[in-house]
Amino acid sequence: MIIEWLVGLAEGFVLALIELFNFELVPQEAVLDVGAGIAPWAHGISDLGVWLPWGVLAVWVPAVSSVYIGSLTIKFVKNLLSHVPFVGGKG
Repeated sequence: MIIEWLVGLAEGFVLALIELFNFELVPQEAVLDVGAGIAPWAHGISDLGVWLPWGVLAVWVPAVSSVYIGSLTIKFVKNLLSHVPFVGGKG
């Protein structure tokens, strides 16, 4: 009963905001034309080339992320093997 009241309160708040700011929600256009929303951000990021060393980031971001993903994969496999009888410590 309390949860239903809180959900109704949140719904009323969102509807009041939509009416207050006169939003026009058209999700079909937003889903079909994602590139139009991303293009200004991509252009703004590319303009930061003066302050950000993109060559260095292009090397180090994939290197660090691959090491991180590799270490998580090793940890995941180690935890899986720990549940196998006579192989891991928990079997």
